[in-house]
Amino acid sequence: MFAPHSFRRIGLGVLLAVCLAAGPAAAAPPPAAKLLPKETSLVVTIHNVGELSKRFMNTGIGRMSQDPELKPLIKKLYGIAGEAVALVKEQIGVSLDEMLAIPQGEVTFALVTPEDKRTEMVFFLDAGEQIGAARTLLGKAVELYQQNEKVNRHEETVGQTKLVAFTRGDRNRPRGAYFEREGMICIAQNMDRLKAVLTAWDGLADETLTDNPRYATVVSRCTQGLSEPPQFFFYADPIAIAKAIIRDQPGNRGARVAMAMLPTLGLDGLHAVGMSTLLDSGPMDSVTHAHILLDNPRTGVLDVLAFEPHDMKPGAWVPKDVANYMSVQWDFNKSLKKVGVIVDSFTREGYFSEVALGEFRRDMGLDMEKEILPTFDGRVTMIQRVQEPITINSQHTLVAFRLKDPKRFAKVFDKLMDEKKEVEQNRVGWRKEKKSFGGKTYYQFSLHFPNEFSLEAEQLERMPHPCMGVIDNQFIISNQQGIFMAVLRTVAEEDGSLADEPDFKLIAGKIARLSGGRKPSMIQFDRPEETMRYLYGLLTSDRARGFLRQGAENNPYLKSIDGALDEHPFPPFSVIRKYLAPGGGFVIDDETGIHLTGFALRRKQSD
Repeated sequence: MFAPHSFRRIGLGVLLAVCLAAGPAAAAPPPAAKLLPKETSLVVTIHNVGELSKRFMNTGIGRMSQDPELKPLIKKLYGIAGEAVALVKEQIGVSLDEMLAIPQGEVTFALVTPEDKRTEMVFFLDAGEQIGAARTLLGKAVELYQQNEKVNRHEETVGQTKLVAFTRGDRNRPRGAYFEREGMICIAQNMDRLKAVLTAWDGLADETLTDNPRYATVVSRCTQGLSEPPQFFFYADPIAIAKAIIRDQPGNRGARVAMAMLPTLGLDGLHAVGMSTLLDSGPMDSVTHAHILLDNPRTGVLDVLAFEPHDMKPGAWVPKDVANYMSVQWDFNKSLKKVGVIVDSFTREGYFSEVALGEFRRDMGLDMEKEILPTFDGRVTMIQRVQEPITINSQHTLVAFRLKDPKRFAKVFDKLMDEKKEVEQNRVGWRKEKKSFGGKTYYQFSLHFPNEFSLEAEQLERMPHPCMGVIDNQFIISNQQGIFMAVLRTVAEEDGSLADEPDFKLIAGKIARLSGGRKPSMIQFDRPEETMRYLYGLLTSDRARGFLRQGAENNPYLKSIDGALDEHPFPPFSVIRKYLAPGGGFVIDDETGIHLTGFALRRKQSD
């Protein structure tokens, strides 16, 4: 995090970041990446706000908002939001609609971290044709700023561009600066940065951010396979940002110590991270790419991420009606050994095995390295499922570890469960109960409370009831009994398996094509319909409306929302359901780092 004084130096601050004007548009301004210096360490960009808005309205959520049965409620809620900022219009001169309409092209926020200077913030906004509202907003912003800050105003012309800067004190300390050119507004912390931007604009800069090899690699990996440029992009160089924090805060000893530890931990091999999002592209509602650029070979903590390729097909035990499914292949033994090397490097050789794992052996009576990990094959699966009727605890989660030696692990598990000590009557604690279904044995846990605890039914409803057991070749742990029973019913062939479901097969096929034939180390399958069904059930419940009405008694805005829901109730869930389609994702570990791809399909208009 940057210290508060670092942010205050921008002068115009967040207010000027959105309160901007645009001059007559002569030509499309160059992208911010060609105006920023090579040592830029953070970039957040929306390439075209207008295009993003149009694309969003073509997604499932956007089309849902325009559905005749839902649009009146959304319009009413938007009107309430407009009323909430009506007082702001009196001060700034523009309405909420006018303010949101100002960005027409690119919007970019960046951090520049030169080695010999303090961190600088830079903001770009293409206001396009929204000149009138933008200038009104800018004028009010500058006026309010000068009223609240004792600053000096300076103007300078470079070529045909007027630069405006604010300073404070006898030493004229920079407090922010801006210019406008060809419809683009640029805000920076000082005049020098603005001049450097103009130099790049005229094509006279020696190097820009596009010449940074790390930035170029992340951009390439985050746009690979896309048929068109993404609407959103994010880039960061974490190590450069950390070094900048130390330069900006030379007295921060903790930051210096942390930085000195990076090579030992191997974190100096974390070169960059990035993410892109493309909406409304062909059959896809959205496609997201994220890339973690790592050193090769990896060392330290980064080498602990021991991903391995694996088969995408779910186990036959996975219920067909899950809301989310994720599976990853992980070399636990390799990760544990790497952790031991790191811990020993800070202590002494053998410390991790003797002390850390030794404590586990003493507490649990089991040896992690010899008795537990050798029974696992590295496949870990996590699923979520929505349990009817909908309550606050209806979203159940389960984690399963596939076993290569189930009989051997069953003995370990029995040893863990063979604890005779009961919870004392006067203390809160977990109690276990041995159960069976379809010939499969498992344990259910529940919290025990002393008699002096008087719990209401609502409180008891929120309590977790974890279950665990060895089911065929899986060691399964769940937070509630419902999802565990769904697994047992699937194993007993009372219900079908996810592997046979058409929507999963569709997503698996998409993953196979998008991954280019390479086996991912992690895959994910999502049914937004199920997650939305859970949220819909909570929002439309009598309890939720009761909380809203209670809050509306002393809050006029909550009262307005409550009235809007009375006037325009939520439509049946079938109206929402028809706009939601399945999605998925996968992770590939390659020579450049870890790459994540996520996507959501789009239902046809006629569905």
